[in-house]
Amino acid sequence: MKKNTEKISVVFCAGGTGGHIYPAIAVADRLKLSNRLNDIKFFVSGREVERSVFSERSFALREIASADSNELFSRRALTAAFSMMKGFSASVLELARSRPDIIVSMGGYSSIPTVLAAYVLGIPVILHEQNVLPGKANRFLARFAKKIALSFERSADRFPKNKIRVTGNPVREEIFSAPPGTGQRKGITLLVMGGSQGSAALNDAVADMLLLLGEQPAMISRVVHITGPKDHSRTMQKAAGAARNLEYIPMPYADRIWEYLSSSDLVVSRAGATAIAEIAAASLPSVLVPYPYASEGHQEINARLVEEAGAARVLLQDKLSGRSLLDIIKQLLQDPDKLKQMSSMSRSLAKPDAARKILELIYETV
Repeated sequence: MKKNTEKISVVFCAGGTGGHIYPAIAVADRLKLSNRLNDIKFFVSGREVERSVFSERSFALREIASADSNELFSRRALTAAFSMMKGFSASVLELARSRPDIIVSMGGYSSIPTVLAAYVLGIPVILHEQNVLPGKANRFLARFAKKIALSFERSADRFPKNKIRVTGNPVREEIFSAPPGTGQRKGITLLVMGGSQGSAALNDAVADMLLLLGEQPAMISRVVHITGPKDHSRTMQKAAGAARNLEYIPMPYADRIWEYLSSSDLVVSRAGATAIAEIAAASLPSVLVPYPYASEGHQEINARLVEEAGAARVLLQDKLSGRSLLDIIKQLLQDPDKLKQMSSMSRSLAKPDAARKILELIYETV
């Protein structure tokens, strides 16, 4: 076990989506704070979202070929297997050359080649699981890991008990520290987040809701809508002219999400584990719309846990429309005491020490 004052070299596997990347960044930032000499590298899958997120950060990147679950179990299985083998070979060469002290994998199929390479080379691995229902990749890789960090106690029975530590899901410090009401704030602000990939279904519902809001006295003064980069232009066209009684701010992506969380009163979001952790860190009530095609329905499982805690309302996508979304929002806004209670319960789900706990686990393991 090394001390925090000793320099260590860490590789984070965090590719694919913001849900995997941002928790890793939260831990990496804490590592740099612990010792500025720590050597930190990210192995990523080469997607555009990764380039966007890391463009203003100084961490070293290495793109490793991989495949996602859809490719592995489709007609492209042979091509996907070749990508995995290519990624494994590249990981072996890179890890053998640099010999990091530890690998920290944040889950997802893009992490498989590097974790297997680390195991072959005898480099210890920590897995982090963000969701209530662990992903297939982490369940497979658990046998190769020294330690497994969990966001939720409910995940514990899915892994060997001697390996697990419940840490919570790390959230960037800025989300906790941003003062409420950052920026200009007039009336009720609604924040809509469709995840780093965006959500066409959620975007359509919001555009329809804006039309309905334009037909009645203003209830919401401002809607900040993160559409996702691929669907941004189409959503802009559909929503054009709809927001007549309020300020509508659509954007393709928002890396500095704390600037918008801190000035919002209510969030409408997909139910990815990292989005939920960020909403909780900002003490906000939410309407969660789980992605229905998420592996094994894990987003609905995440959302139901938050709803059970009294911090959110769940709206399933097959019931989603501009009208149904507006109805839930109206119910919540017309009951300030309920909103206040939901905010309090949301804050109770936050894990401000998650990054520190994973940092401790890293130093225990190396």
